[in-house]
Amino acid sequence: MHTIAMNEFHQPFLLECDSSQTAVLCVHGILGSPGEFREIAQALHQQGLTVQAVCLPGHGGESRPFINNSISAWQAHVDIAAAELLKKYQRVFLIGHSMGGLLGLRTAAQMPLTGVITLNTPLRTRITFAQLRLGLRILLTSAKHDDAMLRAYRESFSTSPQPLWEVPLWLPRMMDVIRLGKMTEVILGQVNTPVLIIQSKRDETVNPVSALMLVKRLVNADTRMIFLEKSMHAWFDAEEYAEILQQIFLAVKPI
Repeated sequence: MHTIAMNEFHQPFLLECDSSQTAVLCVHGILGSPGEFREIAQALHQQGLTVQAVCLPGHGGESRPFINNSISAWQAHVDIAAAELLKKYQRVFLIGHSMGGLLGLRTAAQMPLTGVITLNTPLRTRITFAQLRLGLRILLTSAKHDDAMLRAYRESFSTSPQPLWEVPLWLPRMMDVIRLGKMTEVILGQVNTPVLIIQSKRDETVNPVSALMLVKRLVNADTRMIFLEKSMHAWFDAEEYAEILQQIFLAVKPI
């Protein structure tokens, strides 16, 4: 994954399998990137599935388009992608990381998705010392510094912080995540498809209680919850990442 050029890394992609009746839609979170799903997508494609990863409006480039987008544009983008896959495939799953999980659950509330998999999805967020320290390390540490965790965060960050004076204008979009969490919480009872909830206990951005809240409020869905002991919000321990892949395989395999 790390050999992909950054401009390509942030591009949406589609890995088609003509013989497949199953498609998986991957949705990244706020400031995230389709590239986060490259390894998952390639593994699923090797299993004979079609995999599509979207790039949400305003992401993958300069600061201004991000500032000028909103929840409605992000949701519409996911809904359209899901609807197109549903026209072609009998079974459509959605994997959402962070805010992408919120968008995916809202899509599942109105469309007949076969299943949803959420990774570190924020019904509740948190600000921690670890989060602030990590942000400083990402900003101040040289990109040449060979640290797998920092590299994972840098690669998943798709929006340019240039010009720097525009960064404070990102605040309304960042607050949208909290607002979207509250909006999603209200409609969770409308989701009636299986939901696999994966949450990192060391997540510096999402309060792990979010996973428990999802289970409690998804009253009409068949839910399964997995906690990761070592992983963080956008970085996953190698052994736990292998477990994530295994659980995704189990979730999307034909019955």
